[in-house]
Amino acid sequence: MPQRPNTFVANGAPVQNTSTGTADVKTVTPPATATAFLVSIETNGARVTFDGSTPSATSLLLPTTGSQGTILPISWPSGGALKFASSIAGNSVVTIQWLN
Repeated sequence: MPQRPNTFVANGAPVQNTSTGTADVKTVTPPATATAFLVSIETNGARVTFDGSTPSATSLLLPTTGSQGTILPISWPSGGALKFASSIAGNSVVTIQWLN
């Protein structure tokens, strides 16, 4: 298997979406050519899932505002999607930059 480079380049423009509360689940689908993504939280924290399930208080990934953006490889099947919901009863603005 060829070794991956240790740098990424942007795959299109960043995508920004807002969840208005814990029950307002947003779905973001990656471009077919993306191999990773950078997720940044602009306001309140968000619960994030990658397996198609609805984000909840027990969802593992909880990026928060003020934290450094997190780069994650994409390992879900083609056509998969990232889902997120605010971790509180307020807006959570999430920005995603797909990467190659």
